[in-house]
Amino acid sequence: MSLQEFMSSVRGAKCYPNVTRLYAPTCNDGCMEAVYALITEVNDIFKGSTVYDASGSWIGRRGRAVGEPVKVIEAWGNCLDEERAGRLTQAIVKYGVTANQREVSVIAGNQFFMGEKKRMVELWESRRGQLHSRLSVGDRLHRRCRVSQSRKGVA
Repeated sequence: MSLQEFMSSVRGAKCYPNVTRLYAPTCNDGCMEAVYALITEVNDIFKGSTVYDASGSWIGRRGRAVGEPVKVIEAWGNCLDEERAGRLTQAIVKYGVTANQREVSVIAGNQFFMGEKKRMVELWESRRGQLHSRLSVGDRLHRRCRVSQSRKGVA
């Protein structure tokens, strides 16, 4: 019996098909206010999350590994409606600006996105806060859910 079959047979078990994972560097604790604002918004959108500490690293200008603490925010749920998808996108862009991050990393489903903050802000502002599928991880989740539900006859 597979894990999916076992969990499906457990009375009251819920399956949440969408997992979103956000990586929020803490700026070596210099931007915790921005991190906590992102966590708060994610909790409001998804009605909860799991947050844990990690360490991010990259190769710096001098060719050496550089690192900093990161908060990983995981949230799960069913399909996001357009309003919640927009709020998630806005929260990600706001975190990137407030925390002065060069890039913002998000995993949505099986896809890893690393968006350059400058381009995210430009696109967000050019749309005057409206969702645009090239930017919005939340919108991609919303559209994917609508397609999958319509195939199942749910939508």
